[in-house]
Parts: sequence; structure tokens; C-alpha cells
Amino acid sequence: MADRYQLSIVIPVFNEAENLAPLIRQIIALRLPSAEIVVVDDGSTDGSAEAAIAAGANVARHPYNIGNGAAIKTGIRTARGRLLVFMDGDGQHKPEDIPKLLAEADRYHMVVGARAKGSKLRLHRYAANALYNLLACYVTQFSVKELTSGFRVLARLDALRFIDLFTRVGQAAYFVNDDLTGQSDETWWRSDGTTAGTMPLADFGATGHLSAIIDVGGKAFAFGQISSGRYFLIVSDGTVGSTQYIHEFSSSIDANQMLAWNGLLYFVEADQLWVSDGSTNGTTSLGPFLPADPPSSAITWVTGLGNQVFFTAGGGETGT
Repeated sequence: MADRYQLSIVIPVFNEAENLAPLIRQIIALRLPSAEIVVVDDGSTDGSAEAAIAAGANVARHPYNIGNGAAIKTGIRTARGRLLVFMDGDGQHKPEDIPKLLAEADRYHMVVGARAKGSKLRLHRYAANALYNLLACYVTQFSVKELTSGFRVLARLDALRFIDLFTRVGQAAYFVNDDLTGQSDETWWRSDGTTAGTMPLADFGATGHLSAIIDVGGKAFAFGQISSGRYFLIVSDGTVGSTQYIHEFSSSIDANQMLAWNGLLYFVEADQLWVSDGSTNGTTSLGPFLPADPPSSAITWVTGLGNQVFFTAGGGETGT
């Protein structure tokens, strides 16, 4: 079993080689108990990944620059800590403030480090952030001092629960009404913005859970656990009665890595790469490419290029 930590410090970066080594050294100097540092290299060309590894961090790599949002998601899926701390790799966030965030983590779902008034921020961004903060305060009826800060802490299970639960497919949104108390059913919905076009697609019961939604060729694919504890790949084209439970798995899909590519869904389950075309008998394993041990051999990234799908595992890269 892979090592587990109490804390994962996730740092998404793009061409931050000069700043990473001193930042990582400062974090290590805090001597935070049971902590790991995860740097997500979003396609850097300046040796950021190598600098992070040399400084003592674990590294997940994107084969090309995808964006900060994708890097955050990769960090969530790669991290093994109970709590996640996110911070930027350019040095604007102070590692010594991490304990201040952690001190509040048991009281809130998310703790965000607000920028001080003297922070370097362009006027138009400052004005936009102030507007966002006011809107967030109005919607949540809670004092939100900094909505866009990248310096924050939350529980990994909360992050995984919501990471892929709102997806656009065609002209409609697919989403989940999720009751964290477990007192009411979790339901998968589809809406095109009209009353007639808003409808439930599947009900997972009070103890069921939907772990991910992804657009594959105009159809919505989802991984779900129904109340009986069975795990399914589910597909819907958004019409009444179209939802199908097309394949059952023996264990939960971690939403670890998924890729919609050339009309097919590629995903990872039990350290194997699977592919599905969305039909009843169209889900197959591409083979146990990797040994079960050591745990570090697990697939950590899946992407597509041209007519091939690439995945990384155990520090290497494979194509299929």
C-alpha cells in the first residue's frame, strides 16, 4: 500500500525553476509532521521538474502546458495526504504561514490565505477581485475576504468529492446534487437551462456516490457507486430513459486519471488502463501493463497525442 500522509503541500508550477528550490527548502525547514511536497509541473521548459526533484519534492508532470486548473486537479489526484495545502510556486506565498492555515482546518471545509493590502496586484485585478469577493459574500452570507487566492487548505476527500461533479456536454450541464450529511439521495441531473430541459438521470441513494463526469463524444460518462456498494461506469445522452449502467467494477474508480480521446473514454482502475466506447459490451482492459508492486508504479497521468494515448507510470512513459 502506498504511504499515506497527514499533509500534502501541492505546488502547481510553469517555468519556476529559479524559485522552486528555495521555496521547497523553506517548507522542509518547517518540519511539518507526516508531510509530503507535490510539485505539479505544467509542461515547463526550464527544468522546473528537475529542480523540484533535486530539492526533495515529489513531481507529477504534464506533457505540455494545460493550465493552472488542470495542474490543481492533477495535484489533488496525486496527493496522498489527509489535508491538502495549495500554494503558488513563484514565492508570493510564505511557507511560514502554512501552520496558520492548518490551525483553522478542523473548523472549516476550506481555509484561504487572504492577500494583505500591500500585496503587489495590478489595479484592474484588485478591482475584479473586490467585486468577486462582494458577490461571494452575498451568495454565501459569509465574510469572504479573498476568493481567488491560490493559498488554501482543505481535506483531500472533500476535494476529490467535488473535483469532477459539474461538466458541460454539448449545450447542457451535467451535475450532482450532493448531500454531505448522507440523509438524502444523491442524484445525477442534466439541464439545458430550461424547466423542461432539467431532469434527473440517475439516483444513487443516500449512501451512493458519483465520483466523476466527463464528456465523451457528446455523451456524458460517469463513475458511480450505488447504495448496495457496487461500482459502475454509467453513460447517458441526456434524454429520458437513456442512462445505462454499462460496466461493473470490483472496486471504486478513484477518478484518478480519465481521458476522452477520439470518441473513447480511457481511464485507470486497479492500476490498469481501460477503454470504453459507451456501449454495453464496449468496455475492456488494455492489459495489466504494470506489476502490483511497488506502489510507485501506479499510473499517474494519461493524455492523448495524435492517434496515440500516453500514460506515465513508475517514472516512465508508455504509448498505446
